[in-house]
This record gives sequence, structure tokens and C-alpha cells, in this order.
Amino acid sequence: MSYDYRMTLGVTMSKFFTLSLGTYLGVPVLHHRLRVTDYDFILDKIRAKLSGCTARFLSLAGRVTLAVSVLAVVPTFFKQTTRLLASVCSKIYKIIRGFIWGSTNGVRRMSLVN
Repeated sequence: MSYDYRMTLGVTMSKFFTLSLGTYLGVPVLHHRLRVTDYDFILDKIRAKLSGCTARFLSLAGRVTLAVSVLAVVPTFFKQTTRLLASVCSKIYKIIRGFIWGSTNGVRRMSLVN
């Protein structure tokens, strides 16, 4: 159903449609098929935990410990309520791998393993 048709139907019936039902316990309540953009809030939470200079001041072992204990646990709650798309999981792991090897938003560093 197109947006214009929804609005005309809503005005005719004096009912209005919504595109978002909001959130419940931090998880968005959706009434459509799940898309990659619906999970952007998870990626934003992971990036927010990485913002700042944490990667510069930690050794490789410290970054691995932080990634395993904090970053990999962020999507666990959302995995309990919905099924994450494979592309979202690969984006999460890409962010975590980049953090472990010391990459930042603009600069990629070479990994030490072939």
C-alpha cells in the first residue's frame, strides 16, 4: 500500500495509519517485514561504546577482552526477542573485528594474521 493511498484512506475513514509502533523494553515493535535498517539502533549502540579513544590506549589483549565481554553481548537481548538478519550479524562482527585490530571509522589498519 503506498503512502499516498494510506493517507487518502485515512482521511476518508477518519482513521490514521502509523509507520512505527514504537518500542517495548528497548526493542522496536514492527508490523512489517524486517529490514536491515530496522537494526541500525543495535549497530549505533555498539559504535557508541567504541566512540572515544579506547582502542588507542588498550593493548591487543585488552581490546579482545573488551570486545568479548562488552561488544559481543550488546545484541544478545535483541537476539532473544527477534531473529537477527545474517547481514546485520556480519556488520556487527565486522565492527568488532575492526576494533580488535585497531581500525577506526576512517582508517583501516592491517591485521597481524594472514
